Amino acid sequence: MKKIYVWLILVLNFFLFTQEIYSENLNKNVKDNLNTQDYISHNDPYLIGPGDAVDIKFFGAQDFNNSFPVFSDGSINLPLVGKIIILNLSIEDAKYKIENLLKKELLQPEIYLSISKSRPIKVNLSGEINKPGIYTLDTSKVNNQERNSKESLHFPTIIDAINQAGGFNQNANLKKIEINRLISGDKMEYKKFTINLSEILDNKLQTFNLYLKDGDFIKVYKADKFDPNNIISLSKSNLMADKIRVNVIGEVKNPGELTLSPDTTLSQAVLSAGGLVNIKANKGNIKLFRINEDGSAFYKSFKMNFNNDISNKSNPILKNGDIVEVNTKVLASVGEGINTFINPFLMPLYFLRWVKKNILL
Repeated sequence: MKKIYVWLILVLNFFLFTQEIYSENLNKNVKDNLNTQDYISHNDPYLIGPGDAVDIKFFGAQDFNNSFPVFSDGSINLPLVGKIIILNLSIEDAKYKIENLLKKELLQPEIYLSISKSRPIKVNLSGEINKPGIYTLDTSKVNNQERNSKESLHFPTIIDAINQAGGFNQNANLKKIEINRLISGDKMEYKKFTINLSEILDNKLQTFNLYLKDGDFIKVYKADKFDPNNIISLSKSNLMADKIRVNVIGEVKNPGELTLSPDTTLSQAVLSAGGLVNIKANKGNIKLFRINEDGSAFYKSFKMNFNNDISNKSNPILKNGDIVEVNTKVLASVGEGINTFINPFLMPLYFLRWVKKNILL
């Protein structure tokens, strides 16, 4: 009986021990997830800059309460102390700096500081997007429900910026988007971090949609390998251009420029042009011409098979500006050449037949 009791105690202790370890690991995972969300959402403090206006309330000296514009050099003009540089400082850091300067003038230099008007956000986008460059994003949002149409602050996200830049191109690596961002201080120092936007598409988690700050540098890296599923998921989202323009020429029923979805393959483009002219079309010699972003030219021949899945080797996804040429069969070309050569000699005979039929008879 004692042995059974001892065994029960050991089993119970072991169970409690494993539960404790599991609980610790669970708590650690939850903490890590929270840290990850905080990291990805990057709730960095707003940094004050030219074009902003700061609202300052002086406790014990309400007569000085006012809204102060931030000038081009990052300074504000305050009563009692005059010019103060608060460029690139967070609200907390600016509050601390102002209160320290006010100590010489006030017994209780306590203030409340807030942003009453925010400047437009300028960000730099580069890499695998359709229109890289510097973009200005509005931070004001009018609330029409209020009678006075009061402005409220609106901070644009990385999705807003990508959409304004024309969306991602087909080479974009959503798992590697690098952000360089200013941190609060006088030294104009940057921090660097990478985010994974594919999680937004896969999980539809808006909490992972990064809010942008003025001066952000955003770089979208190129994918290491071709991933058709990535392009298809992108094309179904609002993160890619809605349409591409492709020219299909040669032995198709409706040659010319086509407006297609960005996940269109070579075979789908040929079908969109009405399909092949069966007698003349050479299915074994479908040419794709492309001008790359670096100015170099790409040219490759494909064997048409409408049953092929998406593949760079046999049925690639097309890009904006591509030219698809469906060539003529050799026998058809030879036949046309013979007709071109013989027709001038047959013209007199055709004319005599016409005269005999229409005039002599």
